[in-house]
Amino acid sequence: MANGSSGAVVIGLVIGAVLATQAIDFGAGDEGEDGADDSAAVQSESQPDGSDDSDRTEVPTRVEGGQAGPPSGGIITSTGRPGRTVALTFSTGPDPGSTPEVLDILDGHGVDATFCVYGTNARAQPELIRRIAAEGHALCDQGLGHDFDLSTRSDDRIQQEIGLTLDAITATAPRATVSFFRAPGGDFSSRLNDIAAAYGQVPLGWSIDIADSAGPGARAIVDSVMDRVEPGAVILLHDGGPGWSTTVAVLDILIGELHEAGYAFVIPAP
Repeated sequence: MANGSSGAVVIGLVIGAVLATQAIDFGAGDEGEDGADDSAAVQSESQPDGSDDSDRTEVPTRVEGGQAGPPSGGIITSTGRPGRTVALTFSTGPDPGSTPEVLDILDGHGVDATFCVYGTNARAQPELIRRIAAEGHALCDQGLGHDFDLSTRSDDRIQQEIGLTLDAITATAPRATVSFFRAPGGDFSSRLNDIAAAYGQVPLGWSIDIADSAGPGARAIVDSVMDRVEPGAVILLHDGGPGWSTTVAVLDILIGELHEAGYAFVIPAP
């Protein structure tokens, strides 16, 4: 695994080459279930299953002896911790326009959270990856970008997505442990989960989607979450993509009301 400035340059070149050959669109649009752009235009640009991956020879860093995690096909949707606990998880970041404010709010409340990051964003925002890790939050691999059909890709393609994102994170924050993987759009599969497990990652889903991309207003979102929350809940928010502005507007209120309801904020048990 590359380290230091030269390593960062190498990783950047590799990720750039992968993106060019894979023709993935990393722009923002209307978010789907996991904050990714699932508009017809973007979906039509996704590669069909069985696309040629023969020219992708780069082998990402493989983590040996990682977290065992749940059995094949099992997805974390509960904190797995005793008591009145809840986990905040953020997807599709980091984003310089929102992630710093999200981190400030979390710090102000003394709350730990999990950040699921795209590899392209991790490479573009290394200072935010370092800050997330330094402030005690967990990092989660979400692939290079929002390819909603990742579960249908070849094994080589999936390894590129997961492995190169892991490399981008650890090149920036070498002491960070990346125990989780979240499929873009929440489209998990047993094969995808098995490949993630080879990189020491367990699949991280959620039990409550705050639907921040829908824009019903902060008060309505908070009320909806509080109506559904129960001990062990894993809550999906976004610090990237179209939903981030709503997440920022909601976050301080939501944390305050969950605190008042007696909830402790935790990282899910891997």
